[in-house]
Amino acid sequence: MTSPIRPISSNSIHMSSKMMAPAIILMAAMVSVSALFYNNAYAEEPSEVLEKAKLAAEMEFAEAITKAKAQYNEVRTDPNADSETLIKAKQDYNKAIEDAKKIRDQKIEDAQKAYAQTLQSKPAVSIAEAREKYLETITTAKNTLEQALTDAQQNFEEAITNAIDDDAIKALEEEYENTVSEIKKIYNDTIATAKAEFDKIKNMGVN
Repeated sequence: MTSPIRPISSNSIHMSSKMMAPAIILMAAMVSVSALFYNNAYAEEPSEVLEKAKLAAEMEFAEAITKAKAQYNEVRTDPNADSETLIKAKQDYNKAIEDAKKIRDQKIEDAQKAYAQTLQSKPAVSIAEAREKYLETITTAKNTLEQALTDAQQNFEEAITNAIDDDAIKALEEEYENTVSEIKKIYNDTIATAKAEFDKIKNMGVN
């Protein structure tokens, strides 16, 4: 016998999107940290700086889209929302998407301009300078990690209090575990990449 399909509340959709936000934000933050590190310590690889900046812009765009969709769905699934409210919600959603695209495109354009400028001037970097930037990257990454984990836990606890049944709780627990795993993976990848780039400078032997 087929089990009945339980409806998913608009609140669950909203909290699900909210709970994933820390991982998205962390990705953008970590990419920004890495890009700054590369730009200051590894100017000999400007293409990497450009790609990291593009990724950061795309991740921020994805975050904006997720937020806009959650807000629109919350209104759209509200049984008390009248036609005027629904129309306004749709207009706000479309504008949010349009604005997010403009911001993303502008950031990518700025990154491309910075890339062109970097190609014209690539200062040498000493091992001491690279080490300082590497340590700054670790500190910033750790602070960002801790904040993202805190936000994820708070969002999870809020979502649990609004769960409608055991199935919803189980789904939220699984999503929370996945979110935490993704946050830690992003952090570890950022540190590993920074370490590899620092090692390159050390191997070059620039004092």
